[in-house]
Amino acid sequence: MSEQLKEFPQKIPLLALRGLVLFPNMVLHFDVGRQKSMLALNDVMSKNRKILLVAQKDVRDDEPTAKQLYSVGVVAEVRQIVKSTGSSLRVLVEGLYRARVLNVYQEEPFFKAEIDEMPMARPR
Repeated sequence: MSEQLKEFPQKIPLLALRGLVLFPNMVLHFDVGRQKSMLALNDVMSKNRKILLVAQKDVRDDEPTAKQLYSVGVVAEVRQIVKSTGSSLRVLVEGLYRARVLNVYQEEPFFKAEIDEMPMARPR
């Protein structure tokens, strides 16, 4: 994969994860059932496949607000989306880099976040 120069801060679609955390270079699959999340995934698949994945603070919230999300997430590349049982989707992603959330915007029909890339910590 060729590295492209990234300009920051950058605005990117956001998907809230319940009970999951993704790290850079990690591959993860999960199910998505919220309409807002499915619309965000459809949007990124028609563009550059990049989405910000952020864990929500309370997994019981069906519609988390910006304040109910953690301030650090991972920008991931969506590798595959498969229709699952019922009205949900199974998503396969690969974590690319950590990002700090500067602002969250409720742009219809899904969240977008202004982010800044966080450098990788070096082992001591």
